[in-house]
Amino acid sequence: MEALPHHGYLEFHRDSLEVVRRGVGLHRPGEMADAVRILQDWVKQQEHLLKKDIHPVYLETFIVMCKGSLERVKAALDRMCTARTLLPHYFDPYDVLAEFQLVKGRSYVFPLPQPTEDHWRVLVWKFVGQLSTREVEAIYKIIFTTLDYIKRYDYHSGATIIYDVSELDLKYMLTNLNLMELKNFYMTVLESYALRVKKIHVITASKIVYTFINFFKQFLKKKIVDRLMVHESWEVLQQYYPRHVLPKDYSGTERSLDELQDDFIAQLASEDYREYLQELSAARVDDTLRPTRPDEDCGTFRTLTID
Repeated sequence: MEALPHHGYLEFHRDSLEVVRRGVGLHRPGEMADAVRILQDWVKQQEHLLKKDIHPVYLETFIVMCKGSLERVKAALDRMCTARTLLPHYFDPYDVLAEFQLVKGRSYVFPLPQPTEDHWRVLVWKFVGQLSTREVEAIYKIIFTTLDYIKRYDYHSGATIIYDVSELDLKYMLTNLNLMELKNFYMTVLESYALRVKKIHVITASKIVYTFINFFKQFLKKKIVDRLMVHESWEVLQQYYPRHVLPKDYSGTERSLDELQDDFIAQLASEDYREYLQELSAARVDDTLRPTRPDEDCGTFRTLTID
């Protein structure tokens, strides 16, 4: 990749390409291109990986998230294709606009357009009220589609997440949410997408959130748990991010949550991105062709339980 990807929503700093590559030690001329070619050749040699022409930008963002380790990329890419095989109801092509209408006004899932000064991307995940099982499924699908968009059209050093549940009925969700599916979801985000998380800001005044955190501690790596911070109010975000990055809802100067969500969903529903998702849906595995046992080759991904 010779220039930053562009799709009309995400913005970058002028030096993002160089700085991000320098951060993973692949900034010298030709180094990143060579790493991508090595991965492309490796994919072609893996009989159990059914899609052989994975987009080079998708591979490059995997390399960045794995801090330049090609062995970690191979494991994550294998887990990603395995997730698409085991959880097709989340990854099969679907009508993004129809799914979004199910949760509009009660779910906000998108990256903020402006990166931080140190080239990190801020993701907003805000939920409101009492969400049904069907609505939660739609949210999972939209988040996975969003992460695929980021891997194709973003270029950053990692992500910070604003997880705003200040208006979510946590007591209701604790009783009605399928916790195993929640675990599967987060394992896929962290292990299969290899999302590099710098901070997670959980916004809520409810003490019930600590019941969820204790649940997460059972399977999340300690370094991820240690990066999780609970704030009683969104006002604290102004201590971490400049106003031009934050939406109006958080006293920033960026567009409102509703405006940003509508703009981003339009990107996910665009014809060219739908075509890309259709192609990406072929990135699956055939375990009968795998040279080693899945547990040996896919690491922690096989902790997923399919109900």
